[in-house]
Amino acid sequence: MANIIIAGADEVAMIDGVQKVINKDVEVVLGANGATPRLYRMYFKKDLLQTIVQLQQIYDEKPDNWDDMSEEQRKKYQNDQLLMYFDYNLIDELAYVCAKTANPNIGDYLEWLAQFAPFALMDKGEDIFNLLFRSTVTKIDSNGDLGKYQK
Repeated sequence: MANIIIAGADEVAMIDGVQKVINKDVEVVLGANGATPRLYRMYFKKDLLQTIVQLQQIYDEKPDNWDDMSEEQRKKYQNDQLLMYFDYNLIDELAYVCAKTANPNIGDYLEWLAQFAPFALMDKGEDIFNLLFRSTVTKIDSNGDLGKYQK
């Protein structure tokens, strides 16, 4: 399980007779287990393992100047690569399935998304992908390392 904080949808409140926009953060618990791929197929009619393999290939693909890039530049590069191959909905869908895995009582997909600010999940893509990558690691290498996504 992983807890992440996501920017919540703006709320308009009357404070001292003046309308003010209040942005609230939403804590979301994400999980991944044996049911996660089936939930993904059930809700979105897609193969989660195939998606994870494609994501892994994107994250493993590095430009020649990777070592010279800052962490921020690396993240931007990976997000840009991701958007070249997948649409934005992928992150929303993966986040929903991981949240549904952790808490089967959460509501409908669109109702669940409505609690967040627009594009708020985009910033959490790496956390979501790492959770899914870790959940697929099944071998321990000769050094006892559970894989690069288990750290």
